[in-house]
Amino acid sequence: IMLGSAVLYGLYMILTRPLMQKHGTLVVVAVSTVVSSVILIPAGLRSLTAMAWVQLTGLHWALLAYTICFAVVYGSIMWYRSVKLEGASRTVLYQYLMPIVVLVAAVVFLHERPTGWQLVGIAITLGGVYFANQQPGPPQSGSGA
Repeated sequence: IMLGSAVLYGLYMILTRPLMQKHGTLVVVAVSTVVSSVILIPAGLRSLTAMAWVQLTGLHWALLAYTICFAVVYGSIMWYRSVKLEGASRTVLYQYLMPIVVLVAAVVFLHERPTGWQLVGIAITLGGVYFANQQPGPPQSGSGA
């Protein structure tokens, strides 16, 4: 399932780039969100109807609004803008930074201590993103000796 998901996501990134260049980032984000909602809402309908909505506080609603406005809308717009400007292959690299951001947030807000393996993973991830972003140099012209 994970491999299939990765393949489909990669295809999605490649196939939407021409649409973004033709119609703009905001239009593609809006259409993608509507299409995703049409698929996801029926899948979660049972959970939505079982939810104890009256128990939600103002903080819960504020967090939901924050998630929708910033994480979903703003994040998607910036993501697609990056795909349009930088290309899918360079933009996708930055998704590998998300676990690092989550780990940093856990350290700051939950006072967790990262393990040695997590630190090794951070170093490998940062190194991979750095090297993947390096532009290849000009072709070597020379006489092989």
